[in-house]
Amino acid sequence: DTGVTPVAPPGAYLYDLDPSVGRANLVDAVAPALAAWRIDETIAYLSSDEARESPFARRFRVAAWFPFGERRILDALREVRATRVEVMRRGSPVETNPLEVRLNRALAGTLASAEEPWTVALTRTSSEHIAIVCRRER
Repeated sequence: DTGVTPVAPPGAYLYDLDPSVGRANLVDAVAPALAAWRIDETIAYLSSDEARESPFARRFRVAAWFPFGERRILDALREVRATRVEVMRRGSPVETNPLEVRLNRALAGTLASAEEPWTVALTRTSSEHIAIVCRRER
């Protein structure tokens, strides 16, 4: 990476880059095609206010983001009427599997739905650990 991609808080979209992009140090090469910036200078998540296609990234529509807190995550998931959730992480010390189990248990029975699950992305910024509540678009 050349370190030229700006760093800013999450925007309307989160891009989860294919791990090979990070391993090849190509995050900064992919960012311009997505009109994206980094959330943290060391993490391979990108964000943008534009929905762009890329074979190198999965795109998620951001509903909310905030400092990490399990109660806040659950409140945000209930606000978007989520019935199922998947948790992913980059740069977060939180174990995803136990958190995912607890969140899904808490959401169970709130609404009947066959919809795709919501996603909680755990990561960090230069100053704090954050949770991003989002939904996969592609």
